[in-house]
Amino acid sequence: MEWAWLLWGHRRFLMRWTIRGLIAATLLAFLIPKRYEATTRLMPSDNQSSMPMAMMAAMAGKGSALGMLANDVLSIKDPGSAFVGILESDTLLDRLIDRFDLRKV
Repeated sequence: MEWAWLLWGHRRFLMRWTIRGLIAATLLAFLIPKRYEATTRLMPSDNQSSMPMAMMAAMAGKGSALGMLANDVLSIKDPGSAFVGILESDTLLDRLIDRFDLRKV
């Protein structure tokens, strides 16, 4: 009960510092620069999903340079490259580092 009366007696002091802290935190939140980073990778398709990729290449233009480029980019070159791309992703690497506590190493 003594603590409650002590806090009640200093309520204005505590309220002032709470408001000052809230204002300082809000200003700091708006002054910190925003930084975002996004990465996109096109993965080669497998045999079952080659039809949608062929349709995309056809929509880009039959026989045109753009259609041929889309067909080259989206076609299957090496099935193992999909697994390599997945293993090199930042999300998977971060999860492995956290799971096995590799920051110590």
